[in-house]
Amino acid sequence: MDDTASLYDAIPYGGSPVTESHPGRLAALGILHGMRPAPASACRVLELGAANGGNLIPLASRYPESRFLGVDISPGQVASGRELIAALGLDNIELLAGDLLELADTLGPFDYILAHGLYSWVSVPVRRRILELVSRTLAPQGIAFVSFNALPGWRGVRGALREMLRHFSRKAGTPREQVAAARSGLDFLISGYGSAEVLEARLLLHECRRLQAATDGYLFHEYLAPINDPFLWVTFVEHLAEAGLVPITDVDLAIASPLAYGETVAETFATGSGDPHEVAQRLDFIGNRSFRRSLIGHRGVALATEPMWERLPELELIAQCEAEVPPELRRSKPSPYLLAGGERVMVHQPLTKAALEILGGSYPETRSLSSLAPEAAERVRRVGGGAFAEAFPDLLGEMASLVVRGAIGVCGSGWRGGADLVRPRLRPLAEAGIRLGWDHVATLHHHRLPVDDFLRILAPLLDGTRELRQIVAEMVPGIRLRPELLGGAAARWSEARLGTALGKRVEEALRLLGRQGLLI
Repeated sequence: MDDTASLYDAIPYGGSPVTESHPGRLAALGILHGMRPAPASACRVLELGAANGGNLIPLASRYPESRFLGVDISPGQVASGRELIAALGLDNIELLAGDLLELADTLGPFDYILAHGLYSWVSVPVRRRILELVSRTLAPQGIAFVSFNALPGWRGVRGALREMLRHFSRKAGTPREQVAAARSGLDFLISGYGSAEVLEARLLLHECRRLQAATDGYLFHEYLAPINDPFLWVTFVEHLAEAGLVPITDVDLAIASPLAYGETVAETFATGSGDPHEVAQRLDFIGNRSFRRSLIGHRGVALATEPMWERLPELELIAQCEAEVPPELRRSKPSPYLLAGGERVMVHQPLTKAALEILGGSYPETRSLSSLAPEAAERVRRVGGGAFAEAFPDLLGEMASLVVRGAIGVCGSGWRGGADLVRPRLRPLAEAGIRLGWDHVATLHHHRLPVDDFLRILAPLLDGTRELRQIVAEMVPGIRLRPELLGGAAARWSEARLGTALGKRVEEALRLLGRQGLLI
């Protein structure tokens, strides 16, 4: 394991928030599957392969009554995380540098155990130890989050590209030299695939371009490191059974639904129940699944095989969405809604459309379906859609469908709050991370927000003592030294024009920070 530690010290993988591993989301999915897990606000969390704490530290900052322990093989990455923990003055989190094979079984119990980007990338003994630790330290109603590369998808384009990049870097010495050789190989492949017409070459070209933009840490540890083993779903289930564990669900609820793969597939599986794990495996074949993020628990825990949507009103909901055109609230007519990532979803029921308008407008605050329903009904009534205002079963069904599709997020506990935009102040987590040179900050809902040079200049001024005009005035000298941050011609602008443009840019940045829950 010393060799592994040296590889991660040489090229850190880096840590960042893994949105899907948030204990609040895990709790919500557990509730939907019949469990009663601990709330994120009062729980114990263990992360295996915690890197620099980029996933755990934001959680510890948000939930002071919960306890967090992260373990990683790399002393260098752990030291980086401890620096941020000290800057924040957190006393509810600890990062340890150590070998999982030597980690004591007596550390638990933990309500949540996270192992993201670990299972496929370690030796067989460590893989067994991961599940052994889960089995021995997970609380009775606890949930473990384990991600791994899956077959058949990973063995295709990505597996082929891994073999090619390992070939290009086979004679290189240090990890950094291996990455340089691999990047040179990527350039060669891109030039070769650029004019190809066959489908396989186009797929490889797409993946090569994706890797061009990837970090050195991702490129090395995913494509060049000695171990990267993808698994069939049924093989992973066998591993769980050997440890006395069972799968609960995948964080992506859609992959377990035959209907998500088309009516023909759904009809095929509707003819008989069959082995649910075999059904899941066949759906992976049809979907060419390359990655899984599985929630697992103890054997013997009462679990629902499908989501219990009657429990959805117990949960808090979040959504970054807006109607593409004014929605029709008097008829059951499809209306398009745009999500934060650019995806479009069609919504049919007037009550659902009104609920989405409220939910999207409330972000980053969460809302429960129980609180949304009466407010949405009133909106529908006001425009003459009274016939639809009491259609709660239709609302529940369509909201459940949107949860499955990922258009709406679910949380076990909510958040209400606001920000002072007159004298804005950054949350301590964001302020400390930017000050210490981190390349991203974690948003309120555990997404990754990159930090650019403009934000680095702005951040020290967001301390709650300055109004917008003062912030702009104090930024001018720094922007004069970096005019490209406002555009190539900014170096020739007058003081007045620069101030106007800078004011607009600062307002945009503040709206973004406020929308992501990073201002208080």
